[in-house]
Amino acid sequence: MNYIIAAYNHFIKGDYGKHARYALLLIGDAYARKGDVSKAIEVYLQAQDEARLYRDSVLMIQATWPLAMQYVDEGNTEEAIRLFDYLTDSIKYSLSAPSVAYQARAYALVGNRKAYKTAMEKALSLADSPYERYIVNLQNYKAAMSVNDHTSALSAAGEAISYLTGNDY
Repeated sequence: MNYIIAAYNHFIKGDYGKHARYALLLIGDAYARKGDVSKAIEVYLQAQDEARLYRDSVLMIQATWPLAMQYVDEGNTEEAIRLFDYLTDSIKYSLSAPSVAYQARAYALVGNRKAYKTAMEKALSLADSPYERYIVNLQNYKAAMSVNDHTSALSAAGEAISYLTGNDY
């Protein structure tokens, strides 16, 4: 964490080198893991600004994916869906199972049950590891609860708990 803070301090002081710009992704992740959604969003937006400034398409995509997930957690579903659509349309990027699950949750939060179900089925089919399946099931639980689909919510919760109590955890 100290390395990340040092890189961020260099960035603030005007060291706009590539490593300092990419350190923003690590800083955003640290804030997200800490649970400080608003600060994580601020840092990811800053990373996007740097990506635009330096025409760095890789940094733009790597900053957009976690930003969209933070918007889902914050409840800013319209912006999250717009960013997920941007990522889906990007030729250089295909969404992973957890990000498709977050996308499904965003659809559920705006009440689009059909898009939620379609995206969640895709997320479950993309899950390559038990951990990815756990993330997908956790998001499925949250999404299903938001659309009052208690059967799907209980099923997803059971799958998530199964992972937490199993040997793969």
